Amino acid sequence: MISQENELQKAFEYVRKTYFPRWDKGGEWSVQLDPGLRLEGECIIKEKKIKVQSVSNNKIELYHLLIHEICHTSALGHKKKWLNRMLKKAEIAERVGELELSISLKNEVDSEINADYPTPNDVYNNVVDWVNEAQGDASYEYIIYSVAKMIGFMPHELEERYKECRKVYDEAVKNIKEFYSRNEDLCGEL
Repeated sequence: MISQENELQKAFEYVRKTYFPRWDKGGEWSVQLDPGLRLEGECIIKEKKIKVQSVSNNKIELYHLLIHEICHTSALGHKKKWLNRMLKKAEIAERVGELELSISLKNEVDSEINADYPTPNDVYNNVVDWVNEAQGDASYEYIIYSVAKMIGFMPHELEERYKECRKVYDEAVKNIKEFYSRNEDLCGEL
C-alpha cells in the first residue's frame, strides 16, 4: 500500500509535469503533508513549499488542490491573475482528457467571481466590534486575523479587498480609549 506522503509526492510530480511544465524548472518547490494545517492547503512562498492537510483518495480533488496552491506561487489571493491561471489549467485538463478536473477548476473560478462578499460596511463594523470587545487592547494584526477568519478570508485578502481596515481600526481604538478615559469611574465599577 502506498503511503499518503508517497501518494502526495506522486500527485505533485504529475501536476507539475502536466499542468505547470515551465514552472519550477530547478525543482526548488516541495509539497508536504501537514495534518495540523487549518486549511486544506497552503502555499508558503518564502519556504517554496506547498502544505496539504490531507491526501484525498479522489485524485481529481487532490489534483485540484495542488493546482489551486501552485497557482498561488505567482498570484496571492483569488484575484484576476490567480483566476486566469486556474482557467488556463482548466483548459489543459480538458485537452488531456481530465474533464471532471476541468469542470471542477472552472466551478471554483465561477464561485470566486460570483462570491457574495460582505459589504465594506459589514467588515468595518466587525473590526469596530472586535476592537470594542478587546477594549482597545488588541493589536491590528490580531483584529484583522480574527475578522478575516470569521468571514473566510486570509488576512492579506481582507486588507486587499477592504482597504480602510487600518483607518477603521485606528479610529475604533481611539474612540474606545476616549470612552474609557471619560468614563473611568463608571468603568472601574463594572
